[in-house]
Amino acid sequence: MTTATVTQGFRALLLVGALPIMATAQRDGDRVDTTVVIDRGGIVQLGAVSGEIRVVGADRRDVRIIAEIERGRFETSFTSGRVGISTRGVGGRQSSARYDVIVPIGTRVIASTVSGVIEISATMGEVSARSTSGSVEVRGARERLEATSVSGDIDVRDVTGRIRLEAVSAGIEVESARGELTAETVSGTIAIRRSALETLRATAVSGNISYDGAVVPTGSYRMNTHSGNVLLAMPASTAAMLELETFSGRIHSEFPLTMQPGETSRRGQGRRMEFTIGEGGARVTIGAFSGNITIRRGGAAGDRE
Repeated sequence: MTTATVTQGFRALLLVGALPIMATAQRDGDRVDTTVVIDRGGIVQLGAVSGEIRVVGADRRDVRIIAEIERGRFETSFTSGRVGISTRGVGGRQSSARYDVIVPIGTRVIASTVSGVIEISATMGEVSARSTSGSVEVRGARERLEATSVSGDIDVRDVTGRIRLEAVSAGIEVESARGELTAETVSGTIAIRRSALETLRATAVSGNISYDGAVVPTGSYRMNTHSGNVLLAMPASTAAMLELETFSGRIHSEFPLTMQPGETSRRGQGRRMEFTIGEGGARVTIGAFSGNITIRRGGAAGDRE
């Protein structure tokens, strides 16, 4: 055997030995495709740095998960009471991930992402959704809902129970909500439509606030904004006691106002009005420092006038 032949054989051996290493180095993505049985009322927790998290509720006993990431790894934890999956980087880096998850109706869902989008629908259970710069959309949550976002809009519909929504430089939209709602934003608007809330606390610094819905006789409603307008649209049959105040804006009401003994209506710089609609009942407090306050007939309680 010549020296050249030995050299060629040695090089071939090195090449063959290097192939598995090269292939492994190129496989820096991950995929999860599995079904896990979970207890009734269990928890599904999903986390990603960026990408899309989509969860849908269905009439089934197990959790169906399809998740993909081009660069990075999934870390999973599966028990009968909790299903958890999150991402981690490879070599200090990771790409956007995509989750498509189907959960049994009534499952509690916890989803979080830094710059991703979260969409949760028809779960009919508790939901907690947090995103820093992505939008959050929730449909069909029950009992308790918490949604937060710094710069992505929050949009919730058909939700019931104790609802808390927080944003910084983003808007908050609510439709067909029942129960207790707390909504806070710094520089976005808060719009609530076709709802029947028992308690409302809505606060904005530089955005408008609107509530179009039912006002129950035992309810409490408080809306405050610094440099925005406030609109309250209620059915004509509403009975409520209102306290309205604005520093440099105007107050307008389509309802006939009944002043009671001790109630006030100040005009000029700084406007404050206290009056009763109907026989009174619900307590409504509205403040707008430099914006207008409008009380309008309408609302989502089936008023057709």
